[in-house]
Amino acid sequence: MVSLPTMILGAILAPVLYNKFGKRKVMVLGSCITIASTAVQFVNPYNMVLFLAMYAVKGLGTMLFGAGIGTLPGDVADWSEWKIGERAEGIVTSLSSFGSKVGSGIGGALVGWFLALGHYNGAAEVQLQSALNSEIAMMIGVPMVLAFIQIVLLILWDMEKIRPNIMKELEERRNK
Repeated sequence: MVSLPTMILGAILAPVLYNKFGKRKVMVLGSCITIASTAVQFVNPYNMVLFLAMYAVKGLGTMLFGAGIGTLPGDVADWSEWKIGERAEGIVTSLSSFGSKVGSGIGGALVGWFLALGHYNGAAEVQLQSALNSEIAMMIGVPMVLAFIQIVLLILWDMEKIRPNIMKELEERRNK
């Protein structure tokens, strides 16, 4: 709940920022906000006010990144049409959907694995420190690592640079 308002704000701001600064730059910014907010949370993960405040900030970063994810399959379809002459929208959309489902499944399994690794006991009144450490890793460590990976992948994603030329060539081909 605490991140919902900032995620809504991010969803509103993302298209405006994408148009002004470029999708990749804003998505990297979102990942950097996630890294910064989780780093602050890590300073004292037991301070609930700090944790929730940074979780709200993380919501903004998450949405600045996440709003662009849905547009990437369209970029791939344009690239495919330009490169091999086939838009391949169906396979691109199917792969995107499949990836989301696999990612959700792995994410759910990771929660169980982390809790098991920390010897979490749902019936215990007080959790072992190892269980708390597992929860901290899931709430802080995993998002931070994933945000770093996002940045690396976005640095490798050069579609924004070549997209204007691709769209120009595609328009020329379509008008022949």
